[in-house]
Amino acid sequence: MKALILGIFCFFLILRVWAQPGCTDPQAQNFSADATENDGSCTYAAAAAELTNRKELPSLLSESSGLLYTDGKLWTLNDSGGEAAIYRISETDGSVEQVVYLADAKNKDWESITADEDYIYIGDFGNNSKGNRSNLRVYRVSKAALGAAAETTVTADIIYFTYQDQEDLEPADNNNTDFDCEAFLVKNNIVHLFTKEWISPHNTRHYTFPATPGTHVAVPVEELAADGLITGASLSDNNEIVLVGYTSNKLSLFMWLLFDYQEDRFFSGNKRRIALGSALQGQVEGVTFTTNGNGYVSTERISSPFGTVPPRLYSFSVAGFVNSIPTPALKVRPVPLAKGKALHVELSNTQETASTITLIGADGKVYLLKNVAAAAGINEQLQLDHLNSGVYFLRVTNSLETYTTKVLLQ
Repeated sequence: MKALILGIFCFFLILRVWAQPGCTDPQAQNFSADATENDGSCTYAAAAAELTNRKELPSLLSESSGLLYTDGKLWTLNDSGGEAAIYRISETDGSVEQVVYLADAKNKDWESITADEDYIYIGDFGNNSKGNRSNLRVYRVSKAALGAAAETTVTADIIYFTYQDQEDLEPADNNNTDFDCEAFLVKNNIVHLFTKEWISPHNTRHYTFPATPGTHVAVPVEELAADGLITGASLSDNNEIVLVGYTSNKLSLFMWLLFDYQEDRFFSGNKRRIALGSALQGQVEGVTFTTNGNGYVSTERISSPFGTVPPRLYSFSVAGFVNSIPTPALKVRPVPLAKGKALHVELSNTQETASTITLIGADGKVYLLKNVAAAAGINEQLQLDHLNSGVYFLRVTNSLETYTTKVLLQ
């Protein structure tokens, strides 16, 4: 018996030695080659990504507040006061291809849309007006009921919820509550909310409750110092999560990229903030992944001293920021690239289209920009001798998609 106890003790001692916590992301400033267990401590240099392939949405979608790509189709919705409907839109030009009305539903303040394998979920939980809504809810629509008709009406299940830690339901001033919400996703039959906190120093709090009809209590799980107001969320096929939003002065747009986290504690892993440019592009409201780290962002119509910005649809890519996201269509070689050697860039397209090649440094600066004439693919040689050694991200953008991959210069 003593030998058995000693053996078990030694086994767990060995496991403890093997499990070396630290930063496991090679792109981080504090990467540890010895770390075998990500402890969420990674820190990153400032980074930026471009919003590309801009398309204007029709005036019908001037309050586009959420975005969803599921089963090869792109959906959006309008926020408070709009029709109780979701809209399937074209990836080519943003036009409306299908309208699905929800019977006996009301658009009190629709803010987000997400899906799982069987259902689409609509978040009616905007709460910035007085912060005291007692009818927070999520509508659940069966995908099987959507059909393909240009207009159709479906019934929806309702999931009601309250916040476990909201004890005061007295009305507050406009934009003066920490219980506003504009972003959510559903994973493993659980609803995950990300709040838009107006009082706290612009954090976001992660809440969960079951994704089943009935009345539930949203339980707080964790909090992130978002340094801005969160307006959208999306989950990729590889379990990466993006949260989008804008700074409190509405001058800048940003994205938080969350990956390599522990189970459903999304803030426990790598947390990388990516600048998305000026809010002159629009007020970002919706975000959705498509494939391979690519996705779409939607903005709503806003008026500013510089004029009116219409609602828009943009493309984005975070493939270069996460090592696990494959980009099989885009090939670069050799990697790493030695001084004096040319970088060969190859991309096969299914259609003839013009492309732009961009090389971005880890500091977010653009070091190379090259336009390529329309063709069914790219076969280019790039001379990069003028650049310093380090990590760069090569991005190819065309009318079909955006591809990104990492390039190491020696």
